Parts: sequence; C-alpha cells; structure tokens
Amino acid sequence: MNLEYAQAWLDAFFTSGEATRDFYAPDGIFTDPVLDQHINGHEKMMRLFPLWSMRNVFGTHKFIATSYLGNEKLGVFPWVWQANFNDNFLGMPTDGVTPYIEGITVQVYNEDGKVTRDWTYWDALQCIRQLPYPIKNPPATPHLWRDGWDQATDPMTAPRPCPPALDKLEWSPGPYAKDLLDQLRVVPEGAESVARMDLVDTKAQPWLDAFFISGEATRDFYAKDGIFEDPILDQHIVGHDRMMKLFPLWSRRDLFGTHKFIATDYLGGERLGVFNWVWQANFQGDLFLGIPTGGVKPFIDGITIQVYNDEGLVERDWTFWDGIQLIKQLPFPITAPPQTPHLWRDDYNPATDDLTSPRPIPEELQKQNWSPGPYDQGLIDALRAKLAADHPSVTSL
Repeated sequence: MNLEYAQAWLDAFFTSGEATRDFYAPDGIFTDPVLDQHINGHEKMMRLFPLWSMRNVFGTHKFIATSYLGNEKLGVFPWVWQANFNDNFLGMPTDGVTPYIEGITVQVYNEDGKVTRDWTYWDALQCIRQLPYPIKNPPATPHLWRDGWDQATDPMTAPRPCPPALDKLEWSPGPYAKDLLDQLRVVPEGAESVARMDLVDTKAQPWLDAFFISGEATRDFYAKDGIFEDPILDQHIVGHDRMMKLFPLWSRRDLFGTHKFIATDYLGGERLGVFNWVWQANFQGDLFLGIPTGGVKPFIDGITIQVYNDEGLVERDWTFWDGIQLIKQLPFPITAPPQTPHLWRDDYNPATDDLTSPRPIPEELQKQNWSPGPYDQGLIDALRAKLAADHPSVTSL
C-alpha cells in the first residue's frame, strides 16, 4: 500500500461502483460519518457506490491524495477535493460555487490487500462556508444502502442519537465512570488486526483529557516543533510557543463550558496511532463558532491520527470530526458562516482576523482537470510537494 494505491482508490469513485467495491473484502465496511454512512458488504455498497460516478447526479470532481502513512496493514492518507455540483450539496443550494475541502481516510487491510474497515472524514465546515447564506434547512444525508430504504420516510436531516452511555457520563473534568467508558469502548469490526486497546488509556484518553486540564498538559504531549492540526477549526499550529496561544483556552470552563471527550479505540502502535472518539459539549453561552446553539448539547464523532517520535511525543497529528452531525443539531436557519479565530498566528489581531472566509483553493488544484480526467501529473506533483511538505514519512506502526 502506498500513495499510488490511495490515488487509485479515490479515482475509483468517479469510475464506477464496481471499481470502488473491488477495493473491499466481501464483508468489508465503508464508513463516512460525515455523510452518516456505515455500509457493510458488497451488496449494500452497490446500492450507493455507483451513484458517485454518475455525473448527471453528482457533477464532476477533483480528488487528489497528498501523502500516505502506514504499511500493508493500516494506512492513512490525507486528500483534497473540489466539486462542481449540478445544483445542490446535501440539499443545500450551491449557486454555482465549486467548493474545496480537505479530508483524510484511514483503512485497514487484510492479507489480500483488501479493505476490511475504513473511515473517511472531511472538513464539512470549510465546505459549508463556501455555500450561499442563509442555510435554511439541515443538510440531508440519505441512507440508500439500508434494507427497505424509502426516500419518503428516510430521516435524512436528523442527527444520530447520542449514545446512552455518553449521555449518562459526567461532564469534564470528570472523573468518568468506568462502566460507562467500557460500554463506549469496543474494537471496531474489521479492524481487529490492528487494534491496540491497551493503548487507549496510555496514549489516546490522556491526550483528550489534557484539553480540559491545562494548556501545558496538552502542549507536553508534543515535540517542541510538533504540529497540531484541526482543519475543521482551521488550525495548523507549529511548535510549543504557538500552541500556548490556543491550548490554555480549552480548559477554561468560563469560556468553553464543560465537555465529555472519550476515546473509543486505538489502532496502530507506538509510531502511528489512530483513535476514534466521541464528544458532547455543554457550551458556555449560546454560541459555537459564532452560530447560535439554542441551548443544545451537541454530540459528534471524530478521529485523531498521531505520529510519534522516538520519545513517544507527537511530531504531527490530524484531528477531524463530523461537522455535518454538529450542524444538524443547531437551530435553523443558519444566517452566517462559522467563525474560526486564528489566535496562534504571529500577526493575530481580533479586529482584523478573517474569521469566516474559507481557505483559498490551492492554485495547483484550481488548474487541475475535472473528473474523469485525466489529471495533469505535473500539477499533482506540485500540489503534493506543497501540501505534504510537513507530513512525516511513516512506513511502520
């Protein structure tokens, strides 16, 4: 498995349903939590996958993998995507915009090189920022692969329910009840070969807990020149000094309220770690990223990928979470884009900080050919050189 494999998987989506299906074991599991998709097996995959290659339904696209981390058992690949939709995205009018987003895919492979389980997350808030406002209704995520699916009765705009064990947990700073944690923590089906549940409480959960302890507690998980990245919050932070311009705020309950932040598994090893998590927030005040919450306590799923150095410190990470699930739980209409301040930047000024603009589309992606291509390889190489310049080389777990 390598970068060429990752690109072939992305290309398959705009080739045919069969081309995508054939990357998976017969009982493989495809998961895109942002689109509320959890699909088991070839038969159900073929109820959804063929639609992506239908340009009269989903338009044309650019879908480029930027790097590959991992080995033949567990792979992680960041990617970028630009879409030219026909008229709407998840039921939200696009008015001709061609949104650009960043995403990441984690895959587990069997001995035949087939995917047994994967997760794909992407920056839904970056996408939504590029759409026209107001957004009058929640995003619609149909569940076409489900047995007995009926468009008339499908709850496409409803958020997933909060897991009962999470709902019952204590708010931060805890302590969390072990019996409830045990209900939330399971080895993901299809990922048994790379699961390291013994590392949940030594690597994943302590990192999550640190956010609500102090900025120093979080900072100390990172190498001095480590990189923290949360694309959904437009955060790309290099080094301890800049981290300490942001990290201390998370532990201030007078600013951010109280939270529940639980690692549900750990995949990988001492060099490359992947952990899924669930989060519920009780925000202070009535806003999240400048959007009114109406007093709701939203629940989301997320994933964090971390690369560790020889001392066990994080040298690079990525955190993605389900922005569509979050948006679905807020009151509508949403009248303005989400706000993401950039407090860690050297020139940060709250009066002039551009809180609501999307990230600019990389020139190399903007110039690229639309699907089904072919892509310009020179533009791909230039795009990867730019976007993956700080991605570490990882070939083992």
